[in-house]
Amino acid sequence: MSKFEREHRYSVFKLKNLTQDQKQRLYAMQMELGPWNDVPECVVVESDWPNYQDTWADIQAVVEGRFVPRSALQAECDRLDANLASKTEIANQLKDGLAESFEKQMSLKADRDALAVKLAGVLDELCDFKSALDGMLMSGMGSEEIIEDLNKRLAHYGVGGAV
Repeated sequence: MSKFEREHRYSVFKLKNLTQDQKQRLYAMQMELGPWNDVPECVVVESDWPNYQDTWADIQAVVEGRFVPRSALQAECDRLDANLASKTEIANQLKDGLAESFEKQMSLKADRDALAVKLAGVLDELCDFKSALDGMLMSGMGSEEIIEDLNKRLAHYGVGGAV
């Protein structure tokens, strides 16, 4: 494929810049050249328009076989936008789920820590009770007195039933 080069193919006259006489001569020249020289339809982009360079780039892309119509680009943009919206929704759902899981985990951690404190207290009480029980047994205290003390301690923890 040959390299793209801009070339002067058409002469264009801006009619509002012509006198009536110039317009008539131009029309007469068109008639003289005949219909075989007519260009069915075209677009003229003036060099001071913001899309002038883009128009040349589009023409070059057509000549080089790599032109992609704007409608195809827009369709691809729309598809990508929809895909992004879908992925964003999934990401938001995951974020919300993670936040909820984190809150539950923190609540469970707080419950665990509270239970650990309670268990430490119970362990201390059991150690104290064992020491007291050892002392009662060493002092010759009777089993009824020991059972009564044990029931008081159990009642303190909300455990019913007599030993």
